[in-house]
Amino acid sequence: MIPYRIWAFVICILSESYGQQFTPGCSFYNGKCIYNVQLGNVESCHGGNAQPEPNVRDLSGACTCNDVTKASVDLNNLQTRVDKLHKSMTDFKNQLNNVSPKTNSYQGQPDGENQKYLDILDKLHTKEDILNRTNEEVTRILQTASTEIKGLREKLKNTTGELATCQVSMGGTHTSQKAPVADFTTFYCSFQQTDLCRFTQDRDDNTDWTRQSSSISTQSGPKTDHSYGNGYGYYMALKTINTPKSSAGKTISRLTSPTFKPASNYCLRFWYTMFGKDVDTLNVYAKVNGGRGYPIYTRTGNVDPYWHFAQIDIGPEYTKSSFQITFEGSYHAYKVHHYTNSHYTYIYYNDDGNIAIDDFYIYNTTCNSLPAVPADSLLRRVGNETTYYTFHKTPATWYDAQVTCRKENPRSSLAAIQSASEQLFLVNFINSNLELTIAGQNGFYLNGNDVDSESNFKWINTGYPEIVNYTNFHQGQPNNVGNIQDCLLMEYPADNYKWGDVSCTEKHPFICETMMP
Repeated sequence: MIPYRIWAFVICILSESYGQQFTPGCSFYNGKCIYNVQLGNVESCHGGNAQPEPNVRDLSGACTCNDVTKASVDLNNLQTRVDKLHKSMTDFKNQLNNVSPKTNSYQGQPDGENQKYLDILDKLHTKEDILNRTNEEVTRILQTASTEIKGLREKLKNTTGELATCQVSMGGTHTSQKAPVADFTTFYCSFQQTDLCRFTQDRDDNTDWTRQSSSISTQSGPKTDHSYGNGYGYYMALKTINTPKSSAGKTISRLTSPTFKPASNYCLRFWYTMFGKDVDTLNVYAKVNGGRGYPIYTRTGNVDPYWHFAQIDIGPEYTKSSFQITFEGSYHAYKVHHYTNSHYTYIYYNDDGNIAIDDFYIYNTTCNSLPAVPADSLLRRVGNETTYYTFHKTPATWYDAQVTCRKENPRSSLAAIQSASEQLFLVNFINSNLELTIAGQNGFYLNGNDVDSESNFKWINTGYPEIVNYTNFHQGQPNNVGNIQDCLLMEYPADNYKWGDVSCTEKHPFICETMMP
């Protein structure tokens, strides 16, 4: 490598001589005058070439050639210095000529350490290029995103105006319903878990309630549970079919809740069915200190196969102490052992009628204190129909989403879209909310499914399956890929959230609706 001192010398020479011709000579001072002398022109010195030093006081009053005599010695010394300088420059030129081939050789065949240095330098240059390209790409993306966001905001602004016009034409309203903040706790049980939410069977009765899924018979009982509305859901049933009782008379079965802490009041809500010509009685008790007392609620006889809503205020006479809720069902079914054709068979009597309960709620407040609708819900009113919607951005399976909706309100379920105007109403609201628009890229669950009968989608918001008449499927949907896609999803945001079918175990955002009676 070229020695540092040579480079320093080169830089010095170049900085002094670049752009001008080098003329050997010197300026010197004799105490009175400054003399500018060029080599080879010693005799040319005269008074006209001598100039007074402006910062030195002049004692003689003039600068003449008589002063040159003294300067001769200095001139000779200068000549010697110039000769040495000339020799030094000649030597430097020779050294520079010798260094150049070595430098070229070094560049072609670097040693190990220098090779590592060059490799690292090369990697740094590569990383720098990548970083520069990345910065350019990020800048481009940010510019594109900024443009798109600006366009989206303008689109949302226009959509909001269109939505208001559309709602007026549909007779609907678009307002957010704020539910009052209430200080109460909720105990909810859908009987989907095998522990029955710590409900227990009494031991001083004749038979047990049964955790049942699907329909018990075409002549009695509900078609499905109330929570899920399909064959995967469970409810508690007092079944008369295949009764173990072998004599006439009333059979009683009791199911008792866990214990609830004292409070000034409680509100009990649940869903029930009583269907079949032989249905008897359903009693509900507030059990205090082990005693049931009189029923706080009673229903008797055949009603219909639909789920019905019950609500009971429980006053402080019961709730000032810890208490439990007991459901008591009864029937008159029995069987007779009959011998015919050389073998015994059973003949059943009064076995056409079952009692069922599902979706149990209890709140430590009065029923009137409970919010009528879920908090932050969206109101839609068309004619005599009033519906409230809540939008859930956190993805969940279809089953967990349905339970979440049921917990919100006893009349809540995943949304069932019954018309094009309802579809448009929901789509416009989603598009007017940036957070929902982002969440909607993953679709929104509806409550329709074909779990029990492939390609026969049913709405289950009432707990009694209803055929889906209005549909809004995307082209090619439903397609039941892998024979596992049974649940409806507003799946295609780019196509106004047209529907598709997906696996019910997939997790997606969802919409709940509360239908007011």
